Order: sequence, then structure tokens, then C-alpha cells
Amino acid sequence: MFKKKLFPPLEKVSVRGFFSLTGFTLLELLIVIVIVGVLASLGLANLKPFKEKTLLKEVQSSLSLIYSAEKIYRMETGSYYPPSGTAQTAAINTDLKLALVPTNWTYALTTCSTGTGFGGQGKRSNDASNNWCVSGSTSTPYACGSSINCN
Repeated sequence: MFKKKLFPPLEKVSVRGFFSLTGFTLLELLIVIVIVGVLASLGLANLKPFKEKTLLKEVQSSLSLIYSAEKIYRMETGSYYPPSGTAQTAAINTDLKLALVPTNWTYALTTCSTGTGFGGQGKRSNDASNNWCVSGSTSTPYACGSSINCN
């Protein structure tokens, strides 16, 4: 009796005078593409918590830099930055010689009315409830409300 081989040898097929080996059918390739797509979508769904942790670390690091830059600015000029009002990201970068990237977060600084402290805030660009602050009395960034805490 004739036994069918599990993996028969590839056959040569003539296409316009050229010989080539037969390959996969279009249906087989589509099935593989669908399976890879499903696996990729499952993997990407699991990356969201890692992105959130990274964004949190970004704002905490930037606020720590702002805190340090404020202390250096005060040592050099005798007062906290800004001299009056509130400064936004671009002014903070220029005057405190930082390189904060406002892609995910926007930053603001204000000097306390007494001139003895400052308040800094990082607001999430697409999430108004996600705010982090730093102040002259606390070097560690902390979650805060929508207004800048000044002390």
C-alpha cells in the first residue's frame, strides 16, 4: 500500500518559461496575518499601564528639576522665580535654563505673595484631573488639585 508522506517535496511549476517552487496559498498567508494581528493587539492593550507609570515618572522628575532650579535661581538672585505672576513652560525653560518638554505635561510656576516661597505645577495635557505639584517647602512632588499651592 502507498504511504502518503507527511511533507511531500515541493513541485516545480513552470510560469512563463521560468521554474519556481510552489509556496503558500493566499488563504494561508491571510490566516497567518490575522493571527499575528490578534496577538499584536493583545500585547498593545497590556502596554497602557506602563505608559501611565512612565508619564507619572516624567512629571515627578520634571518637578524635581524645577525645585532644584528654583533653589539655584534664589541663590543667584536673592528671590524666587518668577518675580511676579505666573510663568508657563516656555518662560520656565528660558529663565531657569531647563529643557522641559510640554508634549504630555504643561508646567506653571508662581511666587508666593510674601516672596518667601514658590509653587510649581505639572498638568496633564489631556487629563485635567491629573495634576502634580512641588513647592518651596516640599522637594518631593505630590498629587494636587487644579490650583498651584504656594508655600
